[in-house]
Amino acid sequence: MAAHHDGRSDAPVAGVLLLMLTIAMFVVMDTTIKYLTDSVPLFLMLWVRFGAHLVAMVLIMLARGRSLWHRPRRPGLQAARSLLLLFTSICFASGVHYLPLAEATAITFVSPLMLTVLAARMLGERVGALRWAAVLLGFAGVLVVIRPGLGVTHPAAALVVIAAVALALYQTLTRRIAGQDDVMTTGLHTALAATAVTTPIAPFVWVALPFKAWALMLMIGVMGAISHIFLIMAFNRAPASLLAPFVYTQLIWAAIAGWLVFGDIPDWATGLGAGVIAAAGLIVLHGERRARQARAAAAPG
Repeated sequence: MAAHHDGRSDAPVAGVLLLMLTIAMFVVMDTTIKYLTDSVPLFLMLWVRFGAHLVAMVLIMLARGRSLWHRPRRPGLQAARSLLLLFTSICFASGVHYLPLAEATAITFVSPLMLTVLAARMLGERVGALRWAAVLLGFAGVLVVIRPGLGVTHPAAALVVIAAVALALYQTLTRRIAGQDDVMTTGLHTALAATAVTTPIAPFVWVALPFKAWALMLMIGVMGAISHIFLIMAFNRAPASLLAPFVYTQLIWAAIAGWLVFGDIPDWATGLGAGVIAAAGLIVLHGERRARQARAAAAPG
């Protein structure tokens, strides 16, 4: 994610703290989604999640004196991003219902590697041999986690793999509109199309739920809005090369949350595969940094 970095000396520390807070929110959201899938219809949960996200963004923009009628420069891409995030949420929630949280999280972390492939095809970015090797290494890590053909992983793991692909497409479109719309406009449209799609479905899946379920769903939506803002703020304050190792701590926190809430203890293959995926992601980041440095050195002046 390209961003302008704050020039203050304490900015990188603030960036790391914001990122760690964002990661904590992601783990809480994923844990809550898995918890709710036992009792809440999927599309009702997603309607509340994206609706609360949308309302939260509206309130944040109004509090900052921002106009809600600012038309994005690429409305089609903004709508496509929102729908891809909805599709990602559908696949992930459906899959994590049957999988341990740590295992599902490890699989989704292959999305940055898929982003490398999509960036080469859709954005025309040049990808060197080191980054292609890292992509293959990451996919090998996924195979270690799910061990296809051995019958040790639920078939729902395929849904989480699809979620990772959709997430990579979402991130690719985010790169395409980077710099064209500001953070608030993009944050608003992140939930807009998804809310529009799930609203007419919600009455058909409506069920009576306890207050606790409604509160948890609203929490997911509000955290979704705030975490997206915090993530962008983190990358505005610190370079990706500093933040990337902390991103992969989500794998550890997901394992802890899965053990505390659901009693799931990751096996050795999940731990090994997660480590391989994380290493591949860091290699990709290193390759991207070298490529940027080469372009900067070749630029006039």
